[in-house]
Amino acid sequence: MEKEKFYLKSFSQVNLIPSGSKFNALNLMSESKLVIIDYISTAYLESLISDIPTVVFYNQSSTKLNKKHNNFFDLLIDSGIFQTNPNDASKLIQKIYKDPMKWWISNKVKKSRELFIKKNIGEPSVFLNQISKITREFN
Repeated sequence: MEKEKFYLKSFSQVNLIPSGSKFNALNLMSESKLVIIDYISTAYLESLISDIPTVVFYNQSSTKLNKKHNNFFDLLIDSGIFQTNPNDASKLIQKIYKDPMKWWISNKVKKSRELFIKKNIGEPSVFLNQISKITREFN
């Protein structure tokens, strides 16, 4: 709950969804100027593929990857999409929150996002169709 208080205090335009609320995350993300994700889940893939400015807090010590995949997120870390240091993440968000698209379409961020998707996911429409199908099955 502390991070939510920080967001509300620091950013006048932030909207938070209460825990336990039923909502379609992809629809909410598509209406957002900046998506901030605080754990590794399908949401970061959905926002990357949907080309929505996204910052992901990535705690490397709590996410254990198979040794052969240790470098899996390097492209996203190097571009700043994945943030491994909370202070650096805060500085980035404070820098970009007024116009996140300017940062998002910069060559470094755009190229790393596109390369990560191409290398690890493939055609975005296939992934989004699969996610939509799974979502419909659970609702």
